[in-house]
Amino acid sequence: MGARMTNDADSGQNSGAGTPLVLAGMLDISSAQQLQKKLNDALDAGGSLRLDARQVERVDACALQLLYACMQQAAVRGVTCAWEGVSAALCTAADLCGMREVLGLTARTP
Repeated sequence: MGARMTNDADSGQNSGAGTPLVLAGMLDISSAQQLQKKLNDALDAGGSLRLDARQVERVDACALQLLYACMQQAAVRGVTCAWEGVSAALCTAADLCGMREVLGLTARTP
């Protein structure tokens, strides 16, 4: 099972509050190219970027690096990037790699 990513722009729905991007399944090296494209497309859509990772089951360091790069690119562009929700799996992986803080995963997330 690879990464499943959707965003409301794909279905013709787009809220004024940004581009919701749902990340689900396994985010790993095998899905890195797809993840990178989805993140870049979401940034290119303009507006704020909301990431919903509540359905993420497994994450590797490659995916964490892509998420971090996306957040850095958002900052360069002046785009707000925020988590709508995160899974325990994402938080655990970020903790193990020492990336929780740089990814903006606060103490209130799992």
